[in-house]
Amino acid sequence: KGSIKDGKLRMDKTTQDRFRRAVQNLEGKEVAISIGKFENLRSLRANSYLWAGVYGTISDATGHASEEIHEIMKAKLLPRRFVKWKGREIECRKSTTRLTKMEFWQYISKICSEVAELGIIIPDSQGFDY
Repeated sequence: KGSIKDGKLRMDKTTQDRFRRAVQNLEGKEVAISIGKFENLRSLRANSYLWAGVYGTISDATGHASEEIHEIMKAKLLPRRFVKWKGREIECRKSTTRLTKMEFWQYISKICSEVAELGIIIPDSQGFDY
């Protein structure tokens, strides 16, 4: 990650070193370059916990597929938004991939409360084996 100041890309020393190594490793190859605003989104490890630890536990207890649990929880717990499509308003839910770290852990906390009513206890993320 870096920042833009006075039209120039600024990176700390560690990021500069990683960037240089990546460029050297790709010498002579065609590359894709992407730059965008940094977003503090949930990690892949946290996503693994959601799918295996949270949805997996609920799936085992209820018999529903993890994908079904995912859709149910999104519908119940994530904010609605509306998108215009062919002149009509279509209701959508925010994707869990677009949640910030804080929003992501709040979402998991809400899921835990939701399923606690069914007697389902979700394993703690700290002790969870990914």
